[in-house]
Amino acid sequence: MDPDRWIDLEQELPTGDLDPHSRQTYEGEPRRLDDVHHQDCLDAFADGQQVPEREGEPDQGVSPWTAAETTVVPEGWKLCSPGALSSFAVPAHFTPEVEMGKGDRVYIRVLDGNGRLIGGLKDVGAGSPSRETGLLRVVDIQRLPSITAHGGETAYLRTLVVQARSGPQLLVDMVSAPFGEDPASLDVWDLAISEEGRRALVWAAVPLASPADADQVIDSRLHEVLQQMVSSFRPVRS
Repeated sequence: MDPDRWIDLEQELPTGDLDPHSRQTYEGEPRRLDDVHHQDCLDAFADGQQVPEREGEPDQGVSPWTAAETTVVPEGWKLCSPGALSSFAVPAHFTPEVEMGKGDRVYIRVLDGNGRLIGGLKDVGAGSPSRETGLLRVVDIQRLPSITAHGGETAYLRTLVVQARSGPQLLVDMVSAPFGEDPASLDVWDLAISEEGRRALVWAAVPLASPADADQVIDSRLHEVLQQMVSSFRPVRS
């Protein structure tokens, strides 16, 4: 495998687990923002304004960090919320790189502890095609009742082995499917996030030397962490 695509399965990972079904809220003392959020995300979404040091300090209007003041963040995780009323959690030792687009469009690239691209979140507007990706094997598909997908669609967390343009990979993504659509199909590719037809691509991927190497990744802690990261995305906090 190209060494630039190699992902270390034994790298430092969160010891705490995100619970996608938890309704627990944080009720303690105000926390330092950079203990809860990745600093790069704070800076990106501040848009030139000064970032408060702690939760609860005055700021101008609603911001991602004020909306997350009741969010419980387990050990080893931090937030990189893509908008004022949405939420996304990333391992503390990973690096989110944020690109702001027109309006409230955002693209978050997530690099692992060794600087390798491991996943991301992107507002794709009207939807994104599967392009040249082919399905090799379905590992797991879970319905996500805690996620509200719009337009009457149902949200799912998938783990698939796919053949991408760059080679085989283990893909973890969050998608939504209309009634009657097979969530295993790569025609189902992203998540409905608004009634206006807006969609988001939320994914993580581990490159493989060959499809036969998928089982080693599936059995790893890294796979668990990537599933938790992808399923942490909430289009609108409820």
